[in-house]
Amino acid sequence: MYAFFRKHLNNPGNSNDEETQPFTPEDVRVTATGQVSTSLGGETVFSLNRKETEKLMNALQVSKGDLTRHLPDVLNSAKKLSGYQEPSGINEPVFTGRIQKEGYVIEKYFLKGEGDYIIPYLFMKPDKPNSKALTDIRAVSLAGGGVQLF
Repeated sequence: MYAFFRKHLNNPGNSNDEETQPFTPEDVRVTATGQVSTSLGGETVFSLNRKETEKLMNALQVSKGDLTRHLPDVLNSAKKLSGYQEPSGINEPVFTGRIQKEGYVIEKYFLKGEGDYIIPYLFMKPDKPNSKALTDIRAVSLAGGGVQLF
């Protein structure tokens, strides 16, 4: 094996096996505990993460004190982190079918996505609407200039 490494890795030296004595545990132990972080008063990944998390949690609590500023900041951060892009245009929903059930109807639609794909969805419409039900698919899909979830 040594001959292989000497030849292919261009390492000079003897390729014969030699008897060696392994180091004792005392010879390789540099610190009293064997761990630099505990012997020299250092930090562990856990303790560093805990300190950073405490800072972030304190900042979050302070930010939550002013909800009129905090909530829009959360929304903006979510958009930035997710890579959200405002839709370039609003497409009309395309009706693709209806399934009649007892007490309601299921209407099937799709919208064109931002790329070369469609987004299918279902609209469950009660036979007897009340003030809690949306009965107009356009109110759901086009309200506020974009797709809204109710």
